[in-house]
Amino acid sequence: MSSSAEEKLARSASAAPKLAGEGLPMIDFHTHTQPSVAAAEEFFGWIGLPQTHRGDIDDLFANMDANGIEKTLIVPWLPAQDLVAALIAKGETREAAVAQIIARWSALNAWAASMARTYPDRIYAIVGVEPILMSPEAIEAEIALRLSEGACGIKIAPMFLDAPVTDPRVRLVWDIARRHDVFILSECGAHGTMGHEAWGHPRHLDRVVAEYPDVRLLLAHLGQGAEDVVAELTHKYPNVYTDLSLRLVGIGTPGHWTQEEAVRVIRDIGTDRVIYGTNYPIVDVAAFAETFRALPLTKDEHEAIGSRNVQNLLGERFRS
Repeated sequence: MSSSAEEKLARSASAAPKLAGEGLPMIDFHTHTQPSVAAAEEFFGWIGLPQTHRGDIDDLFANMDANGIEKTLIVPWLPAQDLVAALIAKGETREAAVAQIIARWSALNAWAASMARTYPDRIYAIVGVEPILMSPEAIEAEIALRLSEGACGIKIAPMFLDAPVTDPRVRLVWDIARRHDVFILSECGAHGTMGHEAWGHPRHLDRVVAEYPDVRLLLAHLGQGAEDVVAELTHKYPNVYTDLSLRLVGIGTPGHWTQEEAVRVIRDIGTDRVIYGTNYPIVDVAAFAETFRALPLTKDEHEAIGSRNVQNLLGERFRS
């Protein structure tokens, strides 16, 4: 290329409009990173999808480095009741099946907490619990132990509990979160899946949130299909947040939101209540980050969603 051509190309690049989110350092606050590639393969099998990414910690770090992700949250989760049912179908007693699956989940929690402890500048972790299969004493002990080991919050998946959050066994999690001053991440969506009813619909959370105004709650996936109800909750309660996980896939393509529609939903909920998250390894981190940075939000809105809102959700105990 001639020097004049190079100069023309440089001038053209410098004249191109800058995206408000361009070069924005971000926190990915929703991933299901796994202890190994084999564990990720099993995870994809549970949700009925082909394995599109390796899903282990090394692959996560490579994606973070390549896409300006400063820190990531690991969310330990198992479809516990489904796995218990599968073991019983193979001849296990219910007691043995429950013990086996809860031990697996505890080991996954322990691994996630160890990653946060080993890489405190790069990894957050939360502790997943199954309040229908686990005893109250086991839940108390598991949460206390993993928080002491490096976790910073609690995960529940109401749909896979086959019970509403108003069930006393589930509400116990709110009591524990209050005592430890940590947030709760709840699966959230308008529809059931994998044969389960939609107990993760945000409408089920209103009463519990009202009774626990001091417990910060993060609703996953913008409420997937119930964004209007999530917006009602964020307007009504200052302790409710939501995340973008899964929701920026396909933006601008047929059957998905346009950029403008995505921004309208985000602003309706409140840009001070929305947190960036991908749901890796299900989604492509690079494409997700590029899509977010290209949204027609202001620089301040990009910064709030990209990282600042996480600090408010975490509270004083875990704030960076």
